[in-house]
Amino acid sequence: MHLASVANEAKPPSPQVQQLLRLAGVEERTGLKKSTIYALIRANTFPQPVLIGARSVAWRAAEVDAWCASRPSREAMAAP
Repeated sequence: MHLASVANEAKPPSPQVQQLLRLAGVEERTGLKKSTIYALIRANTFPQPVLIGARSVAWRAAEVDAWCASRPSREAMAAP
């Protein structure tokens, strides 16, 4: 039996890596600017950032995407 195949069989499945977005990425995905994002965070209506360094934050991409998906569409807002 080949040693590499034994090593591959013994590996447990790797946990799914969470993608983090910096502010520019959040602005790009949401179409919002910094002041609006932070106002929504203060109002507890936008995902909280996570600390990634002493003075650096990022947002979990999955949470930002879920927030975007929960927003009403333009068509839904125009419906009588």
